[in-house]
Amino acid sequence: MRRKHEQSVIDAFSNYFLKVGAQRGRRTHRFSLDGQDSILGADYIFTSNTNFALVEFKYEQRDLKAEGDKRLRRILCEKLEVDKTRLNQSLQCHFIAWSQKEEVRKIYFNKYYPEICSREIFPQAELHRAQGDPSSRIQAQRMVTSFLDGDLGTNFRTFQLYTQWLLSIGETGEGGVELMLDNPDSNDLEILEFSNLDLVNDWIIQNGPTSAPSSSPGP
Repeated sequence: MRRKHEQSVIDAFSNYFLKVGAQRGRRTHRFSLDGQDSILGADYIFTSNTNFALVEFKYEQRDLKAEGDKRLRRILCEKLEVDKTRLNQSLQCHFIAWSQKEEVRKIYFNKYYPEICSREIFPQAELHRAQGDPSSRIQAQRMVTSFLDGDLGTNFRTFQLYTQWLLSIGETGEGGVELMLDNPDSNDLEILEFSNLDLVNDWIIQNGPTSAPSSSPGP
């Protein structure tokens, strides 16, 4: 296929993620970052109860090099090289995914830093690696299982600290991450709005598997 089908890859993974979560009795959600992707280095936030992850999607592996055209991604990589605390946070919750045509098309994941932060992607940057590290690549099925088991992703506090740091790199001056979600507890078309991640986390806790659903995320 000659055209890029990044959104189809996103939809396929998201549907699988939500389906497996439902099969396991988990409350899972995906949040589009809309225009905030340029600042946060990801297209979507995925959650399972209070486990969080950022994911940047590409159509195919050859499209990963497009990250090298983004000034903020270069700054991110250079800062991660010298800030071990932020690097540890990134390795827990920041991922990149792409599809690969085999007998059927499959989706692969890697942590953002080892896959992208190299001189292969950023030739002019002062980075340790000449090439990306593929050793932590996994297929989407394992990513979902590990995320639902709590082996990948991170808790809300760490996730919030990392995203706040990403916002500071972007120098946006904005208050926080804004998200929207179609209400899974409504039979109507109802969109919930969250002006920051604290409200998202509060809503997830209040609407956990054993909690009575609430139609509002709060003021």
